[in-house]
Amino acid sequence: NRIIAGLALGTLVVEAAMRSGALITARLAAEAGREVFALPGSLHNPLARGCHHLIRQGATLAQEPAQVIDGLRLLSGELASALRQRLAA
Repeated sequence: NRIIAGLALGTLVVEAAMRSGALITARLAAEAGREVFALPGSLHNPLARGCHHLIRQGATLAQEPAQVIDGLRLLSGELASALRQRLAA
């Protein structure tokens, strides 16, 4: 989970129970400074509770793919700028 979280620009959680590997990966991604997105689900679905928890904890609520793409685009631009500065030094 730590390797997956570290290699990705961000993590999108679509379904997660309150005790799940997806929540562990999301926590590790946040600790690594990566963007965390969560897709809300039905209040009656136990597999949506983890996503709702992430949203309450500050994950970006993702309702459509464009929201994830826009969030990652910002992050990738920041990373590219930082890399250019390091290479120029």
